[in-house]
Amino acid sequence: MRLLLASHCARAQVIACTNAVRENPDLLRDAPCFGSVEAEIKNPPRKPLKVNAALTRAATDHNNLMIFNKKLAHV
Repeated sequence: MRLLLASHCARAQVIACTNAVRENPDLLRDAPCFGSVEAEIKNPPRKPLKVNAALTRAATDHNNLMIFNKKLAHV
């Protein structure tokens, strides 16, 4: 049941953006929430994320199940 298929390109863009912020948290300086999370995202320095095929598949399957069951919450 593969209802929602995010493109490889879209996943790669999300990972690239996330890693850019993990490498340089000041990219989010203008975000309203920056002050409350600044210390957490700067220390300790974060390593880059990598795509994990098994985790991607599990998340996609879980998302599809929620769509199929018309559930928008984890309760």
